[in-house]
Amino acid sequence: MSMRNREINYTVECLSKSDKEFHVRKYCVKNNLNYELKFSLKKQTCEVLKNGEPLRTNISNVNFFFAGMNNEEILDLISTEANRALYQFVWNRMGAMGDEVVSYFSRGLLRLLDYPVIELFYFYGFKALGDIWLYWRDKKLAAPHKVLGCQKYMMKYLKEMSRVLPDNIATLNSLHMAVNGNNVVTLLEIFLEESDFHILMNSVDLIVELYRDYDYRDVKRLGLYATREVKLEQGITSPNNALVLLRDYARMCKVMGREYEKYPKSLKKVHDIAQMNYQVRDDATKTQQFTRIVELEGYKMLEYKDREYVVVIPQSPKDLIDEGSNLSHCVASYVDDVINGKCKIVFLRSKKEPDVSLVTVEVRGNTIRQVKGKRNRRPSEEEMAFISKWAKKKGLLVNIY
Repeated sequence: MSMRNREINYTVECLSKSDKEFHVRKYCVKNNLNYELKFSLKKQTCEVLKNGEPLRTNISNVNFFFAGMNNEEILDLISTEANRALYQFVWNRMGAMGDEVVSYFSRGLLRLLDYPVIELFYFYGFKALGDIWLYWRDKKLAAPHKVLGCQKYMMKYLKEMSRVLPDNIATLNSLHMAVNGNNVVTLLEIFLEESDFHILMNSVDLIVELYRDYDYRDVKRLGLYATREVKLEQGITSPNNALVLLRDYARMCKVMGREYEKYPKSLKKVHDIAQMNYQVRDDATKTQQFTRIVELEGYKMLEYKDREYVVVIPQSPKDLIDEGSNLSHCVASYVDDVINGKCKIVFLRSKKEPDVSLVTVEVRGNTIRQVKGKRNRRPSEEEMAFISKWAKKKGLLVNIY
């Protein structure tokens, strides 16, 4: 392929190209000069020649070969069907970073040599090259699963994802450690067919807790129940909501010393019955323990207010029971978790009506994990904006189920 620019009187042609290399020649008619650009991913080299003599390889010299050409012309000149998308990514994503405003193909091309991990993952078939570029560009070249720090069997699934974040890798690894590899594969297959990958990522903590603490060892049965059965038979369309209900139902029953049905035909009904039974418990010892916990500085420091909202600290288990009754959710089941230091429960209230239940917030460690209004509704934009501001003031992370 060759091109001729009449104004500056030169021709550009590709002498050879393959999936890993290309060789371009630019001939300047006016000065009778031949320039060559040899780029090789195999050798990790880029050479610029003038009449056969090497020149310094830099962005300016490489850019000279593509001056006056548009995106499609350049890709037609140097790419094959197998690597065209790679060079497009180089232009769009690697050609500008930081304060660089203009994305230069030449700049991205030279960076591709500095970060061979991009080439590695491209030819492995990864879709989420942007995340590889953002999060793993400094990694030394190794087997792809070693670069990501995940189990090899996970690569089959990760390569198809549109986003692959470090948190996803950490979450999959924690799931692998908790339930073993075969069960992880089972869950991935189920959620990819019935729901999606990111719903699974948001549900891992719940699955692990059910598996570990409540004897849900049949992971396939659990996955199908949460993604398919409750949707078809009970109208619960969110697997995450189903798992929250199931976990809270099992927890309340366990605390009360009662047997629980692992896969109830009416999950919401048995959950609500268990919640009502839980609320009637009257335990003076727990009240004392709870009161002592919420008086600790680490709990009280969560108090906060601005012009619209306040964060209120519960004073007794009864406050959690009342909150759950007012908002029709199961926060009462968290009394033991508060006493045992597993989490902190606080109430988001309107500053004008600080005694009226509005939104319940669960904090685990330094992370906000649940924010629920009446009947488990999600927070409004205004409520979420306040929560984000409060989290920043108190040094908390926001990672909601």
